Amino acid sequence: MHPVHDQKEANKFLEGGVFYPTGHIVAAFENASAAKKAQGVLTRGQWPEDHVLYVDAASMADEAEENLQDASFLSAGASVPARQKQLELAKAGCHFLLIFAPETDDQERAMSLLNGHAVVYAAKYNRLIIENLVKDIHSSADKQAARSP
Repeated sequence: MHPVHDQKEANKFLEGGVFYPTGHIVAAFENASAAKKAQGVLTRGQWPEDHVLYVDAASMADEAEENLQDASFLSAGASVPARQKQLELAKAGCHFLLIFAPETDDQERAMSLLNGHAVVYAAKYNRLIIENLVKDIHSSADKQAARSP
């Protein structure tokens, strides 16, 4: 595994053509300032600069829409709902960090450094599962499903 340097290179083949950056945390913040501040916290916390990629809201929205349009029937796992949530957040103006954290220790250290930095969303892309790292994150689709019998 290696860090993603461009959202487009994020291992599109692992789950039916949908964004799946194995070994990365995708974290969303309310705005660009908050995301860039968090990026600085990580790099000052000894995180290699090339292991933290800032992605603005417009770029995330464009890529997420393209991924979702190109998704195949093979993308039946969590990657489509995760990407839909990222699209929803990007359209709401959230900015993102892709953080290379391949090991559990890396993940825990990253989230510890981000503690108190208004992380709106954080998900870790492991080999077989996408792990929600922030509690109480719900998409509009979740709310709709909760209302349905």
